[in-house]
Amino acid sequence: MSIAPPENITRVLELINNNKPITFFSWKMFGIKITQEGLIANPIFDTDEADKYITKEKKFIKTLLELGINFKYVKLIPDELPKVFFGVNLPKESTSFTVNVSRYFKQIYSQTKAIKLSDLLSNRPLALVYKKAFAKGQTESIDPKKFAKEKLSRSIYYSDQPLPDDEGTILAQKAFGLFAAETAIIFKYFTNPVLLAGARSIDTYKYEFSKYPKDRPILPKLFVL
Repeated sequence: MSIAPPENITRVLELINNNKPITFFSWKMFGIKITQEGLIANPIFDTDEADKYITKEKKFIKTLLELGINFKYVKLIPDELPKVFFGVNLPKESTSFTVNVSRYFKQIYSQTKAIKLSDLLSNRPLALVYKKAFAKGQTESIDPKKFAKEKLSRSIYYSDQPLPDDEGTILAQKAFGLFAAETAIIFKYFTNPVLLAGARSIDTYKYEFSKYPKDRPILPKLFVL
């Protein structure tokens, strides 16, 4: 937590001091890959990889419980991504992955909730917010360096060979729409959300570049994992 920006810690401390409920959440996503047979998914949750960081997470939860913090603990699965990016739904794989995530994290905190974003989007008002924020995020002015970085990442992440330049551009545009839409939904659905991340995820520009609505707060981030 020592490396979190001061304004993030200040915001969280305000919530704690006022005994406000807090939703601590982090992202978990199953692997997807473009193949000659189409888009495939790996619903297995990599527990070996998760084990590398679990000690920090255990200590964080222990601290929350010892201090009597009013909180919920959520693992959010952005399972709408395959549909948004590639036009393919993977309900069976996403459900299996969510069950695996839930099973793993309930071992360290029994009240952990693993939630698929697609389940939230079954709520029509939330789906409309998502749609508006997604469209806005794709047309918002994006830092060229950030866009280039995102384009490179998306171009090589889902296939063995780099995607064509135009496809990488489209995926990067969709990615920024996705960031805006998902963050908007998080603020609409969860009470006082706080993102938990690792130091390797310190660049959180994507959560703030396109706010919907404009007056929503900055999403607090704690780098504790």
